Amino acid sequence: MRYRLEKVHTVVSAAEYIARYRDAERFLGYCRECDNYGRLWMCPPYGFDALGRIAGYGRIYIFGVKVVVDEAVRRLPADAAQLRDISYSIIKEVREPFDGWLLELERRYHGSLAFFAGSCLLCGDEGCARATGGSCLYPDRARSSLEAYGFDISRTGSELLGIELKWSEGLALPEYFTLVSGLFTDYEIDDLVW
Repeated sequence: MRYRLEKVHTVVSAAEYIARYRDAERFLGYCRECDNYGRLWMCPPYGFDALGRIAGYGRIYIFGVKVVVDEAVRRLPADAAQLRDISYSIIKEVREPFDGWLLELERRYHGSLAFFAGSCLLCGDEGCARATGGSCLYPDRARSSLEAYGFDISRTGSELLGIELKWSEGLALPEYFTLVSGLFTDYEIDDLVW
């Protein structure tokens, strides 16, 4: 086994989460420094008011997945390209079913809005159509991340989920990856097992 998953979730008032964990100026500044800025439809800048899109919700369910990497796998990369490829492979493998589950929650609880952990993965190697002026190819399945809306994922993880973010050490993968997703909704949801 390459990794094991530890899952946790919490629910907080949407207004409280926005007030305490959103620092759009700071985090969208980081987005502007990223190569994906303006090149992926699920990344800023947006053609709409991101805060206006989420401000009316009553609560947000925040989901954390700690992807604990096997020690032998952590030491596999021989160079930076392998480190990137192994990391991407693991994250994609975990995210695909998790993202699908979030979309199912969004559909079941009409009017809710899901947020995925990190960049959009749907177009893969072909690249997002935004880079060439095209429309999103998967508008029914593509979702932004909380950080792309200006939320502090490090504080969200540590304060609300009890998970500190970890980083790679040289050519070793981190001890674990942290995936933080969310669902803005007005519903009280009991069936949160995936």
